[in-house]
Amino acid sequence: MIKHSRFKQFSLKGGLCIVGVLFTLLMIKLTWFTEIHMYDVQCQASAFNLSKQPTAEIQHGDMLLHLVEEGGRLSLTYYSAFEDNVREYAVFEGELLALHTGSLTYDYTLNMTDYKFSDVSHLNEYLLHELNLDSLKIGQLFPQSIQILDADLARHFLVIKFSPSNQLWACNLLY
Repeated sequence: MIKHSRFKQFSLKGGLCIVGVLFTLLMIKLTWFTEIHMYDVQCQASAFNLSKQPTAEIQHGDMLLHLVEEGGRLSLTYYSAFEDNVREYAVFEGELLALHTGSLTYDYTLNMTDYKFSDVSHLNEYLLHELNLDSLKIGQLFPQSIQILDADLARHFLVIKFSPSNQLWACNLLY
């Protein structure tokens, strides 16, 4: 015959043990499957500066975007070279506000932390358009969305779109 007091103690201890095991398994699953991984992305493009003067020469240069995302922190570094002796850059950092998993869109609040522009800056002009801003200033906070349009992880390839400007970059995953 089973005594009721032992049975109650066993069921209470057993129930707590089962709840503890289930809670531990749930925490392990949440840690493994929701961990935000680091992404290190490099994008390169040829750039052209078309003068408003019809007889002016078209200037050719290179643009580079280095994007690093880790744990909800984003760093964007733009580099530009239109002449051998003119190198420009701009650095932005930000925090993840929201992730829209259905569209693979990341919403950030960004701010400019460092820059070097030439007197007649091609990069400044470009960034005003790409980031959809009226001006660029150190410490200026602004929203920016980055959407992953296509990804081929086997080939380390990624296509991203900046919104609201709808600028596209084809990139290499460096991770």
